[in-house]
Amino acid sequence: MKTKLQFLRLLMVLMLLFCALGTWAQGPYENNGAQTVCITGVAEPYGVINTIGSTYAWSVSGGSTPADWVLTSTTTNLATVLWKTAGTYTISVIETNAAGCPNPTPVTVSVTVNPTPLPPTSGGNIIQCEQSPIQTLTATATAPSGSTVVWYNAATGGAVVGSPILNNVGTITYYAESQATLVPNCPSSSRTAVTLTINPAPAAPTSGGNIAQCEQSPIQTLTATATAPSGATVVWYDAATAGNIVASPTLNTVGSVTYYAESVVTVGGCKSLTRTAVTLTINVAPTAPTASNNSQCQIAPIQTLTATATAPSGSTVVWYDAATAGNIVASPTLNTVGSVTYYAESVVTVGGCSSLTRTAVTLTILPAPATSPIYHN
Repeated sequence: MKTKLQFLRLLMVLMLLFCALGTWAQGPYENNGAQTVCITGVAEPYGVINTIGSTYAWSVSGGSTPADWVLTSTTTNLATVLWKTAGTYTISVIETNAAGCPNPTPVTVSVTVNPTPLPPTSGGNIIQCEQSPIQTLTATATAPSGSTVVWYNAATGGAVVGSPILNNVGTITYYAESQATLVPNCPSSSRTAVTLTINPAPAAPTSGGNIAQCEQSPIQTLTATATAPSGATVVWYDAATAGNIVASPTLNTVGSVTYYAESVVTVGGCKSLTRTAVTLTINVAPTAPTASNNSQCQIAPIQTLTATATAPSGSTVVWYDAATAGNIVASPTLNTVGSVTYYAESVVTVGGCSSLTRTAVTLTILPAPATSPIYHN
């Protein structure tokens, strides 16, 4: 019995000595030391150096399972933890070597879990009408404190966009993601869409044509006309750029005025990049000619009277046989006893405007008395 007890004691001493001579992992080879991560929905890997024949027991302290974290582990040197709640945790692993001896000092890692950053706050969608030269729109968004904005070309996945801009007609949407400043690979769980739009400017209106007329009596009213492209209306201005809106682009006095037609899209209000000029002109009518009547007594052989009149400078005289309308008279003459009236109209040499009235000129040849016989007493 004594011999058996001594044998057991010797065996225990040998086992203790074997364990004392055993080796264990000295530290983690992944995520070594204190760690800072964030909640990403992806399990984080942890591990220690593997020793052949050893088994490993993993544990997490802090929080509760599975509300705050989920530990996935076998008896291998690798484990993963899915962090669900922000906080400070400790991961421990105890290695038991091939001799069945546990490492008296567990390997530990302190892990600080930060919350996932909120997605950025949009600076607002931007919709503008095309300008000349065309403008550049830039998407903006504000990340929460401790984060920066990273732009992408898709709501998920996609490629990083260095400059979220638009400088051509059309629409584009960029997606702003928050990235934690101090925690690598810690994006917001969603991205914020920001849309940029430059709507096309309509074409300038098509002019209805400049209008130039001679003054009438009573004076006429001219109205500028222009046609906007489909889906747009015409707005009139008194200047080629800026200026004032003109409700009624008309002219009813002698002179000239130019109005400027701008196309404005009915839905959205985009304006043409240029305006179309339309000029209205009422040219002044010349004054009527000056003239005098001509009355003579009949002579033998009978004379020929010719009406004369003087038109104002820059005009010529045209004769008619009536005060209005009537026929042009090439030669306003009288060569018989009696009376005739012709009407002189002034016509401007350049432009052809006629006087608003005509000047009447009357030619008269009075009859000579009859010849009496001569008698002798």
